[in-house]
Amino acid sequence: MLERHFGPLRMEEAEVEALTAASVAQRPWIAPPWKLAAAYATAYQTGLEDPAMEMLPDDRAARLEQFERHILGDAVRMTDIAMRSGPDEEVSFIGPTACLNPYATFEVA
Repeated sequence: MLERHFGPLRMEEAEVEALTAASVAQRPWIAPPWKLAAAYATAYQTGLEDPAMEMLPDDRAARLEQFERHILGDAVRMTDIAMRSGPDEEVSFIGPTACLNPYATFEVA
């Protein structure tokens, strides 16, 4: 899923798993059921993700779309993907509390 949006990535499988686990840990309600996720992964690998999404009931398709959006946002926030100088650089998981903005201020809501 990340490669579809960011292009080919050099990211170790353990780093991808850590990113996914951290993202789901922050929002456990967004994780799709494993059967749905596995079916979508297979459809994506075969190039059939668009027809597969159209065949899903609206609530399932919306859940997958929401999950994908959160993972993409977390990939930018929790990895060094935005700091790469080129597409050949390896992407690393920084952590769930990483913030690369030196001017950021945080307030408790």
